Amino acid sequence: MPFMSIYVNHLGFTPHAAKTFRFGGLLDTAFRIVEESTERIVHQGEVRRVSSDFGFYSAAEFSNLLTPGEYHIEVDRERSHTFRIAPDLYYEPLKKIVGYLTLQRCGDTDKGWHGCCHIDDGIRIDNGQRQDVSGGWHDACDLRKWASAAFIKDLLCVFSRKSNALFHRNRTRFFIQIERAFP
Repeated sequence: MPFMSIYVNHLGFTPHAAKTFRFGGLLDTAFRIVEESTERIVHQGEVRRVSSDFGFYSAAEFSNLLTPGEYHIEVDRERSHTFRIAPDLYYEPLKKIVGYLTLQRCGDTDKGWHGCCHIDDGIRIDNGQRQDVSGGWHDACDLRKWASAAFIKDLLCVFSRKSNALFHRNRTRFFIQIERAFP
């Protein structure tokens, strides 16, 4: 038997969504969808070879399986990981994403996940005075707030659009300020 892996959505599917899976091998063979709790076969079908811009692989479809539950796929002796079919499938992942964003909030938070932070970390380069930069979001899990790389790229684009003489005359001072601001 050629090497083959079952590639199915790890989260699962909502009941009326299109449901497909792929194989890393090239086989025309049968597959089974098995209910986890009872080991009962609830759906059977055929795997077919498919040609695409990415090469050849095998694929199958089981969209007519609508019953919520936990299942796995079997092809020959191979078994997929467990996946779910459920109408509320996206509720928990969305809750985790929104919760993560709440945890990344910087400054005084209403949710009580952590106390005030970064409330006195803004010092201006030009005059050394403190600037209130509290609030915003933590970045990169390092508990420091950084200007976006896109912002720096945009600054460089502005400088490059000025005359070459102006840019070359001021570039050393500009890059020294960038290095001080973003050590």
